[in-house]
Formats: sequence, structure tokens, C-alpha cells
Amino acid sequence: MAMPKLHLDGDRFVDEQGRHVILRGVNLGGDCKLPYPDGGTHIPTDFSDHKDVSFIGRPFPINEADEHLGRLKHWGFNCLRLLTTWESCEHAGPGQYDEAYLDYIADVCRRAGDHGLYVFIDFHQDVWSRMSGGDGAPGWTFEKCGLDFTKFHDSGSAKVMQLCYDFDKGGRQEDNYPTMSWAQNYRRPGNAIMWTLFFAGADFAPDLMVDGVNAQEYLQSHYLGAMKQIAHRVKDMPHVLGFDTLNEPGSGWIGLETSYQHTEKSKEHSERVSPGPAWSPLDGLLVARGIPRSIPMLSFDAAEMKMKVSGEERANDNRVPIWRDGVQCPFEQAGAYRLNANGEAEDINETYFTHRNGKPVDLEADYMAPFFQMVADGIREVKQEWMVFAELDPFRGLSGEGFPEGSPDNTVNASHWYDIVTLVTKTFMYPTAINPFNGRVIEGAEAIQGQYEEQLALIKQAARTLNGGKGAPTLIGEFGIPYDLDQAAAYKAWAAGDHTETPRAMTALRDNS
Repeated sequence: MAMPKLHLDGDRFVDEQGRHVILRGVNLGGDCKLPYPDGGTHIPTDFSDHKDVSFIGRPFPINEADEHLGRLKHWGFNCLRLLTTWESCEHAGPGQYDEAYLDYIADVCRRAGDHGLYVFIDFHQDVWSRMSGGDGAPGWTFEKCGLDFTKFHDSGSAKVMQLCYDFDKGGRQEDNYPTMSWAQNYRRPGNAIMWTLFFAGADFAPDLMVDGVNAQEYLQSHYLGAMKQIAHRVKDMPHVLGFDTLNEPGSGWIGLETSYQHTEKSKEHSERVSPGPAWSPLDGLLVARGIPRSIPMLSFDAAEMKMKVSGEERANDNRVPIWRDGVQCPFEQAGAYRLNANGEAEDINETYFTHRNGKPVDLEADYMAPFFQMVADGIREVKQEWMVFAELDPFRGLSGEGFPEGSPDNTVNASHWYDIVTLVTKTFMYPTAINPFNGRVIEGAEAIQGQYEEQLALIKQAARTLNGGKGAPTLIGEFGIPYDLDQAAAYKAWAAGDHTETPRAMTALRDNS
């Protein structure tokens, strides 16, 4: 189907006749994060087959594609955020691309155009990889950087559902696999090490070399290489608008004081406080060495409407190191800390991850903007006019901060919108509540709408610095709520015939989307 070619004009998508175009679509689809047919998190695995998996059939078998795509078009959608992963393209090993999968995902993309659907391709991740509690990167990335992911579970370096959860028992298991474990994995060393290396390895682990180059260059070049494999297959499809930079990127330990555990807001530490363990970089560094640590645990106190320390988590009492045999901690080598003969940390450099050469580091300006530019340069070697759909940490958009100056031209603000109160507390507190993050009293449906409008305005405002200060369209790549609010009360109510609770929360979000 012939479709109008789109370009950017300030904060709008515009067609060839100068008409404003609103893109309305869906993510296609969540199951693209996992191998097919038996890669679901409900299936126990030790990931020993990670080099032999296949993602063909995600998001659907190709013989079902036209049925699904036709239905989406009939429902009024005109755009798809087509999910793929680095792992799906390059799981067998560095430079070993799954040609059959690449042909499959290109066929899905082509058929979307046949149904009149624009596409932008999202290289998806959640907490780095399936082996560290999420999805995205291939398992060999850990090995190349000196880590043994088979030891993450025993050391407490990652909470991985397939290894933590008792599938025979079923149900909620807060002792084994606590609520929001996947998000809390960002703070654990299995994730934090990889994100620090991916974005800032040259600064913070300068001596960690992989195949002759620094780990940062190695990881980013292979990530971009996988992206370009798909780019070459879809370059002649005019309905493909471009590529997402990387879904909800982590930041590792960049900008964090080495031994600081964030348990409450202060003038010096104004960032949000989240439930779960409050790991410091030092906690992660030592646990990775096989040294036990006590980590403060935070939970939401409904009586005081705030996050509070509610106990502690013991990490790595098993004394299991996650560095591979013969691999030295690259952060110790570079001067972040030193272990003495008794296995105790000494000479801790509190500013190791906050400063470089005496200058404070800026996550966005120093690391994200160059990464955006690398992605733009890479895909535009294949097709010059492609748009870049840029993402930062999804919560930073709600801070009112803009994208970093120096981001590439022809970039779209592809931020995500999740109501922080509902997401973090897993409670739909409206219509009467106090926002635990800013102390604001919220009452009634009108107040809910006002709160959501304010959040969306902040996200849109983040685009003001893009495209040389001209601004950019805002395309909300994701929004939603947890389905299991209030200890899964809606599921229980639904079973009893009450179908109001979750639809009420969903309707509030939908009406402002």
C-alpha cells in the first residue's frame, strides 16, 4: 500500500502535502523479548541453551501475520513499534547473525506496510538480558566482559524468575521473587556492571579490553552491528520511519557515590526513593567479588505515605564471586577501591563514578548524547532519512529535564509514560491520596486528570532541546499500569463478578493518553 512519506516539522509529524499526521499504534509485541516457542518466564531454565535459541515466531507465526495486522488496521491504528532484541539477532556468538530470524522479522515489517502501517523498530531490553532477570542482550556479552551469569542466582547478583520462583507452588511468592524484582535488578551487580561498561567503560574500566578494544566500544559496536543487520533488510521499505535507540536504558553506577545507599531524599540526593534493596556501587562491587553484604530494604509505608527502611537483605552469604576465573575486577584495577589481605574494602574513592578528571560526569551529555549520535550515524549509513526515536530513563522525563544538547538531528522524543505512584506502589490510590513522591494531596477524578496532564506536559517538554532547539514530536512508546494492583485484588474481584477496579485505573490512564 502506498503511504505518504513523513518528515518532522517542529513538534509535528508532517506528510508530503504539509498535513499534520498523528501516529496511533501499539507495541508489537511484548513476547518478542523471549525465544519461541518455549522461552517464557513460566518455564524453568538455566539458560544453558542461550546460544541455540530462536526468536522466529515472535510476535506471531508468519502465516498468522496478515490476520493480526489486518485486525490492527481495522481498529484504526496506523503505526507499530516493532520489538526485536539484540539477542534475537546475534545469540549464537559475536558476529554470528541468525539469518533466518532476520529474514522473518523483515517479512513481518514488509507485511505491516502492505496493511498501511508505519513502523519504527525498537531494539528492546529490560534489565540487560534474560540471564540477569529481563531480556535484550545475548548471554555471551557477560562472558566477553569477564562475568559468569550462571553464578548470579547463588550470589544474589540478579533475581531471575526462572531460578527463584517455585513453579509447583504458584501464586505470589514475595520471599522468593518479590514484587517488581525485575526493576530492582538494575541496582544489582549483574546489571549495574554491564550498564556501566556499555555506556562508560572507557572512563570507569579503561583496562578492560575485549578482543583488542575497550569493553564499551566492543559492546556498543556489536549492538549497533545487530541493528544494522535489520536496517539493511528494511531499507527499501518506505513505511519504515527509523529505529528506537534502546528501550529504557539503564545507567549502572554512572553518577553515583561509591558507598552511598539511597534510602531517603535529601538536598544532595533529590532523586526518587524506590522500594526494594538500596544497593550502593560498593555493595555491588564487593558482592561481585564474593563478599557478603547487608543491604537496606525499603517499602512503601501507607500510614506515613512514604518509602521507609523496613529491614535488610543479606546478599551473597554463599560467598560466590561472579567474575570468571582469572578475571580481576576492572574497577578495582582502575582505582575505585582496594581489597586488603582480609578481604575488606579500603581506599574507597567516593567520587570514582561521579567525576572524571576532576569534573562531574553528566549521564545525558557525556554518555547518552554520544550514544544517540552513534545510533543515528549507524542507521543513516544505510538510509540517510531515517528518524531516530530517542529514549532516556523513563522517569527522567517526569523530572522536566530535556534531552541532552548534541543529540542528532531528525530525532523524535520516544519517552514512556507510567504513573509513578501506581507503578511503584502497585496501588491505585486515587481518588483520594497523597502523592508519596512530592507530598501533594490528590482528590477526585478531576485531580487525577490534572496529575496526568502535568506528567504528560513534562514529557512533551523534554523534547524542547532536540533538533537544535527546534523541538520534536513526542511519541509515547509505552504507557500502562500493573495488572496486579492491590495484591491482585482485581483478579479476585473479577472472579467474584466485580469488573470495576482495574478498568477504573485503566480508564483514567486511557482518557489522558
